[in-house]
Amino acid sequence: MYLKLSGAIESQLREAYARRHDENGVTQSDLAKKLEVDRSAIHNRLNGKCNMTVETIANMVWALGHDVSVNIFDPEITTKTNFFVLSDEEETSESIIESAVDHTEIEFEPVSSS
Repeated sequence: MYLKLSGAIESQLREAYARRHDENGVTQSDLAKKLEVDRSAIHNRLNGKCNMTVETIANMVWALGHDVSVNIFDPEITTKTNFFVLSDEEETSESIIESAVDHTEIEFEPVSSS
């Protein structure tokens, strides 16, 4: 569980840093100045070369101008949600339904006419 959690955090921090770097030119040195640490500390945090405390994670997220969301759940309880994303303007809800119907077994009960 620890490796899964720490890997997800490191991955998301790297993605957040990459976005800030690409959008605004934020560098590791910029983050280091904001957090008052050495640039090598930022490098190590972004590359998973150190175990970060909750405080360190929160500081990194803050310095990147992001927020945190935590979801603790029971994996035995699942919620099934179906949704469709229209991939282009030509795809209509009817074509999506037809595609879904092609891949779903549906039983129809006869309806008696009154």
